[in-house]
Amino acid sequence: MPIHANVPRKSYSDPTAISLLTQVKSRCPLCQKSLFRKTAKQTRKAYELAHIYPLNPTLFERSLLKDAPTLNDDVNHADNLIPLCFDCHDGFDNPRTFSGYMELYHIKKALIKADQSVDTWMDYQLRQEISNIIISLAADVQPDERVDFNYDAKTIDSKIQSPFPRPLKQKIKGYVVEYYPLIRQLISNIDKENMEFSDVLSMQIKLFYLEQSKTCDDQSEIFDKIAGWIHFKTKASRLEYAEIIAAFFVQNCEIYE
Repeated sequence: MPIHANVPRKSYSDPTAISLLTQVKSRCPLCQKSLFRKTAKQTRKAYELAHIYPLNPTLFERSLLKDAPTLNDDVNHADNLIPLCFDCHDGFDNPRTFSGYMELYHIKKALIKADQSVDTWMDYQLRQEISNIIISLAADVQPDERVDFNYDAKTIDSKIQSPFPRPLKQKIKGYVVEYYPLIRQLISNIDKENMEFSDVLSMQIKLFYLEQSKTCDDQSEIFDKIAGWIHFKTKASRLEYAEIIAAFFVQNCEIYE
């Protein structure tokens, strides 16, 4: 972080404060207390906007954090700010510790990444008919046993590279075993009325996957991003339904070539 002498504390607008509060869902990210105190007559502010990297660091703090990563060169930038309850803000500042700084740094970095994910979700389209497939999953529709769709869930092992959380891999394989025939059949049914549906859907999933893989080499994180995107676009009642769809496309090779 560049050294600036006596940086003035910036006065933040209501929209900036609201944006930062929304980012943490109006709860202190360290202790999960509400950042507002409600009484019978009014709601009071119970937070302060904390600078993650100190606004005007002491010589000790500069030495302490000299090798620490930062989120923005401008200490007054929103990326270096986070709402904390009064107690946590005081504990974070007094005394300043490297571990405390890194904890808040990683929390804020994850929040920024989550916001960026939503922006990306907005930019990529997904066929609306996929919502009908999720409705069928929620209704526990069963596949037509007369239709045979060949697949091998064991191929998941060859597509997913280590390191990859074993519980997530097992969940994906379970989804494929349980739901692949049904989803394949539902897509086939939609194709009968709209011939290009499966091709367009596969292309959309593939395009989103390729875009994520440009900036992320963690396959489990990419899976979570794809499931999050499907969940966001379809407004599915449960994230698991979006994960089932994502698992289908892992098996179908649009995800993890």
